[in-house]
Amino acid sequence: MHKLRLVVAASAALIIGAAAPAFAQDSLTLRNVAVADKSHDLDAVSSPTRTQARIVRRAPAEWPSFEKLASIGGTVQIEVDLDASGQLTSAELLASSGHARFDRSALDAVRASTYQAARVDGRAVGGRYIVDVVFDPSI
Repeated sequence: MHKLRLVVAASAALIIGAAAPAFAQDSLTLRNVAVADKSHDLDAVSSPTRTQARIVRRAPAEWPSFEKLASIGGTVQIEVDLDASGQLTSAELLASSGHARFDRSALDAVRASTYQAARVDGRAVGGRYIVDVVFDPSI
């Protein structure tokens, strides 16, 4: 199972990827919930060659100003579907942080990011993933 993890810090730049506003830092991993490719038999002698879906461009998640000043943090889980071309087809709140502004910011960042689909035996396949967006005041 693979996981997409976005950690947002009060004052840092993106760790990986293009430059972004100074208020965001993200570290992303994908947690695979379901891959659309069903053509491979799990009992087959040779297993398929798979490459993970990945984030191509990470959009920063904005740390809401009040929460940032008060050192309030939280984690948002978002379920996303990617098609075989890597296009985001849906993004829905799976688990709230308990703070509506974190939830909105996380959804906005996930929707604004761009992705590359997973590959099975060289063929791009869609899938479902869970994105954890962590607002961590200790970073």
